[in-house]
Amino acid sequence: PGNPARAGGFAAVADSRGRILLFDVATGSMRGQIALDRALAGSVLGHGNHLIALTKDGRLWIYDPAKEREICHASLGGSARFPPALLDRSRLAVSVDRESITVIELGSILGN
Repeated sequence: PGNPARAGGFAAVADSRGRILLFDVATGSMRGQIALDRALAGSVLGHGNHLIALTKDGRLWIYDPAKEREICHASLGGSARFPPALLDRSRLAVSVDRESITVIELGSILGN
């Protein structure tokens, strides 16, 4: 679902089975996949060198593809209906229930 995202030298796209497929931007070759095993609430989001996704069951996922390292995979509670959105360089808006939006400071998660 959704559009591809770019993070560093990688492009990522989600499929309907909860997998994130990674591609090398320069060559187009597939570089791997990550199985989240959960449906995503829309597209994967690229932010600098990180990929960000929100699952429909309210889990925030942040990944650094260059380091092949998961930065965050945490439950925010509730259920997400919309993909995450960057408000600016340090704040992320996520929907975790039907009536509100939560703003997350990325600096505390990414160590900025």
